[in-house]
Amino acid sequence: MNRIGLQYFILLTLIVLSNVGLAQDVTFSTNIAAKKVGLSDRFEVTYSSNKQGEFILPEYKNFNRVGGIATGYSSNTDLNSGVTRKTFDYTVTLQPKKIGTFTVEGAKIKVGKGTYQSKAAKIEVVKESQVKNRRQSLIDQFLGGGRPDQRQEQVEITNQDIFVTLEAVNPNVYRNQPVLVEYKLYVNKYKCQLEGVEIPTYSNFLSDEIAFTQKSPEKKTINDKEYEVHTLKKVLLTPQKTGKLGVEAYKVQARVHTGGFMGTSVIMESNSLEINVKELPKPMPANFSNQVGSYAIQVVPMVTRIEKDNPIQFKLEVIGEGNIKQLVAPEFSFPEGFESYDPEIATQYAPTDSSFAGKVTFSYLLIPRELGQFTIPKQEFTYFDVATESYKSVFTKEVKFTVANGSGSASDFATEDTEQLTPEQDESQSNSWVWITIIPLSILAFVGAFLLISKKNSKEKVEETEEERRKNARNKLAKKLAIAKSHLDRNNVSEFYNEILIGINKYVNEKLEIETAQMNKITIRETLNSKGVEEKTVDSFVNVLEQCEMAKYAPLSNQNNLEIYEKSLDVIEEIERVIN
Repeated sequence: MNRIGLQYFILLTLIVLSNVGLAQDVTFSTNIAAKKVGLSDRFEVTYSSNKQGEFILPEYKNFNRVGGIATGYSSNTDLNSGVTRKTFDYTVTLQPKKIGTFTVEGAKIKVGKGTYQSKAAKIEVVKESQVKNRRQSLIDQFLGGGRPDQRQEQVEITNQDIFVTLEAVNPNVYRNQPVLVEYKLYVNKYKCQLEGVEIPTYSNFLSDEIAFTQKSPEKKTINDKEYEVHTLKKVLLTPQKTGKLGVEAYKVQARVHTGGFMGTSVIMESNSLEINVKELPKPMPANFSNQVGSYAIQVVPMVTRIEKDNPIQFKLEVIGEGNIKQLVAPEFSFPEGFESYDPEIATQYAPTDSSFAGKVTFSYLLIPRELGQFTIPKQEFTYFDVATESYKSVFTKEVKFTVANGSGSASDFATEDTEQLTPEQDESQSNSWVWITIIPLSILAFVGAFLLISKKNSKEKVEETEEERRKNARNKLAKKLAIAKSHLDRNNVSEFYNEILIGINKYVNEKLEIETAQMNKITIRETLNSKGVEEKTVDSFVNVLEQCEMAKYAPLSNQNNLEIYEKSLDVIEEIERVIN
């Protein structure tokens, strides 16, 4: 064995021996306070370990466990050796189920990767109480405050002292109308500490827990008794069915301090609830939004003059209070000649004591493909008003705007850019009108003559250029994609998508011979199908176009830019293979 191998062997041996030593160091025992107890007596069982770990309580066959688990810790130092010994105790209180000699089960504890079990212990159960016959321990004296016969009797906790409830603010609601349910703890005179809460799941309801800050408990008098009321939980439940719907009871385990050292552990169960859910009145309006509450609707102000093929954001806001969390995008009719996409949804709402209140914004991406005057008609939003118990409709205002070319030509902007001359200006400029008129006419005459002479010779050249345009469309697109890739390498994402869009639109115009005015996804699909391109390839091409438009004008954080670039190359190659 070489030197390195020997070192590894020694290290491994030390690790194994240290683990064995650690396992041998763990001690875990079972100790019973008495060897004989009466059937009505309660006795303590203490499980002790010299190592701290995860305590695992056994299942007791012949005993009932009273209360929870009390944990303790002690340490003793040997003055001669200086060694400190630690002890970790886990104590439970048991009461026999029947008379006889029984075994008290041992417990388990996990220390590190090992699990250790204590030994079981025997105890005799007789009919008569053995409390006065056994020697009083220090803990007995502390709990009882004196001799065994003077010890304080066990205090009985009743549901008049402490109890839990399940309360609905309004148990009579309409379908989809949220109802607030509160979980409360009532305490009469004792202090208590929660040990566990068990709440069943909800059936036939959508649930939303309300976060709240626990303040000082309320005071409430019931049957001449004053209680502290602690709110444990608040939940908004939105019923999804009609009829009598139930909310199941919940359980709470708490330790009640009645003056003893450990206190008494009690388990309480609340009442159940019945929510009466009414059906909405019929007939329902055809355009009912499924919203129950109170609402308003508006269109966010937008420009009234936009450029053709330049995407815009059309934003619709729904503001109100009710089951707004379930609001879906309303149906919208946009003018013909516009491409529209599913809206992005932004929500701003918070729970109240009876519903959700806030705002939902729907942002539609629109791309105008035609010139002219357009109107987006007013939008109707119908909801059920709980206050009046009737259906109500609110409306947006209609939106009018103009779609013009983006070239900035005089015909498009003459009304806005032309300045009217005053009489003084008109008089001062009257002498120059001849020169302003003659010079442009002379130039036009010269150009017209030149075009007339060369028309015949240029006709064949124009036809040849159009053929070349079809053939060279792929090369032009490839150059645009190369420019786009250079923008992507510099992390200029906006210009990346701008170059791809310009390249694809030019390709469609020249390769597929689709005029710009007729360029839309339906025409592109029909043209590609007529040229024998497979539907799968057509879908991919349209998908690339949509992704580029969305990414350029409404960029997404998770957009895979390189993947779109590569997909563009692949789909163009497939189209070229079929069409050429």
